[in-house]
Amino acid sequence: MEKATIKNYDHLLKIDWFNQVSTIEVNLHEKGDNSKTTTYNFRLNEEQSVCDVLTEQKLIKDTDEVRQQINSEINKHINSIIQKRLNNYTTAVDVHNMLVDLDVKDKRQWSCGEAYEGKIKWGDEVDSNFASHPSEESFVCPTENLCYFNPKAFVIRMACPYDYDWKADRYKHIYNKDKCVVNVNSFGVCDLELRLEFKSKDYKTGERFNIPNPALFYNLRQKDNTISKVSFIDVALSENKYKPMGKGLTKTYKFQSYYVGNDSRSLSLNTFIVYCREKSDTNRKFFLQDVVESVNKEEMLKELKEKFGEENVFKTTAYQSDVNFKKMDSWGRYGSKVVKVILKDESYLLYDYTEIKRNKKLELRGLWDSSYTKESVSDAFERVMNKNIEDKSLVSDMIETTFNNE
Repeated sequence: MEKATIKNYDHLLKIDWFNQVSTIEVNLHEKGDNSKTTTYNFRLNEEQSVCDVLTEQKLIKDTDEVRQQINSEINKHINSIIQKRLNNYTTAVDVHNMLVDLDVKDKRQWSCGEAYEGKIKWGDEVDSNFASHPSEESFVCPTENLCYFNPKAFVIRMACPYDYDWKADRYKHIYNKDKCVVNVNSFGVCDLELRLEFKSKDYKTGERFNIPNPALFYNLRQKDNTISKVSFIDVALSENKYKPMGKGLTKTYKFQSYYVGNDSRSLSLNTFIVYCREKSDTNRKFFLQDVVESVNKEEMLKELKEKFGEENVFKTTAYQSDVNFKKMDSWGRYGSKVVKVILKDESYLLYDYTEIKRNKKLELRGLWDSSYTKESVSDAFERVMNKNIEDKSLVSDMIETTFNNE
């Protein structure tokens, strides 16, 4: 795998985005006891800006201050979205190039040796959407045009920049187009919400608004043998460290372990890959063990059902109180998983479910004898005394005297 080269997209942060809007949905939100929303939709031509349309429709006051406020809000919001994407792009390229050079070593205290060491397996282990450009040797990143972004990302909400008519009837309407005023209750509280969609290119320069859309994933195997993609962009945290001897700042990355494990630690890329490989391997073993146990369970249940009947064999949860003879002492606070086998006289056997699926073995937990009757105290006393004839009269006298005294 070749290294990627970062392309400069700083020109995207210098565009006046308020001049590049294609459609607007305007929502006036009234707040208060009679809160409601008034909605307008407008399509802009090539020469119009957002403020041009809003002032033409008398939705805002036509002042330099209001125009500057709205234009500034639009630029600030769109640039923040672009800046985040550019930061992701830089991170993706940096980590991609680190992975190209990386020869993983298990340096942990409890190392697994060479089990999780070695170079990155591209495609199988790590996926990247950096593709080789036909006219260049370096790798480039796919782009996404701004006009295809979800419009929900381009929602700007602010206090309405226009006059309020304090003397008018405040309960009938939000907006009076003829007067360019808003009549509201609750001290004139009203919000202006702009939902924007953008053009695909600047019609004056012909430059398209293409923004890098990087993707860099680790293919982490789950316990069900499916693959979940762990984004290096989401996992990575960058920080700038000062290097002495006049070498200036250098950017370093740490990777969060909680994406692949139960703990939360900041790891080097080398150790993060070790974590990922170990997690995938453990999950693969869980899956294979689950397959073996599933086969064992099906075979044992089939065998028991053939012998005792389909309706007399099933999996359930049992408690110590469900048997009158127990073979195992540990049943668990919430019972134990068992396979129940019902016999002809309605007695039943309980076999340990874990042993069946893990070892394909029938291990008795306990049984219920339908003919069993617990012996009464008087019957037990009579039986014991009949075995001790010489003591029977003495014991009987003592018991009778005791009973008489009571």
